[in-house]
Amino acid sequence: MTSCRNHTCREVGKTRGSGRLSYEGDFSANMELIVNDTDVHFLVAKQSIGEYTLSSDYLTDPGYVAYSIISGTNKDYGTRCEFSNAGLWIPQP
Repeated sequence: MTSCRNHTCREVGKTRGSGRLSYEGDFSANMELIVNDTDVHFLVAKQSIGEYTLSSDYLTDPGYVAYSIISGTNKDYGTRCEFSNAGLWIPQP
């Protein structure tokens, strides 16, 4: 996970978990990224992959949200990921 500000990006260290997913063959699962204030939870197939704590000073400026999956494999043509039915929900108080 990274956060960016003023054209500078930095890695956000994990608070808990490995931050990695291991699988073999074709794999399909629901992915959830849940952000509550400075706490971030990343789940795949309802299993926690990692928890992160964001710096509160990065949350004061308006900005963009972007997501991607970075493949760590170098076999064949690498890993192909496809997002479908993606959405962003912001609960109202």
